[in-house]
Amino acid sequence: MTDDEVRRLLKHVGRGVTAIRNRALIATMYRAGLRVSEALASYPKDVDAVDGVVRVLHGKGDRARTVALDAEALALLGRWADVSPTPAAPG
Repeated sequence: MTDDEVRRLLKHVGRGVTAIRNRALIATMYRAGLRVSEALASYPKDVDAVDGVVRVLHGKGDRARTVALDAEALALLGRWADVSPTPAAPG
């Protein structure tokens, strides 16, 4: 997808808490090049907002890697963390 296509998609995800989650998920996947399974397996502890990176623990071939996130994706993740109704990480 192009940047323009992703921006248009982000504008049409709806409203409310679910939309905030979806925007964060789409932006993170696009900006960091994450696969769906990698994004869904991520936890807030995997994101380093200071360094602007996310740690993927079980990527393709079960390999770990660290990928960069831009400020926009980090802001959307921060917004989701603020409103998320679920616990941040497994016990």
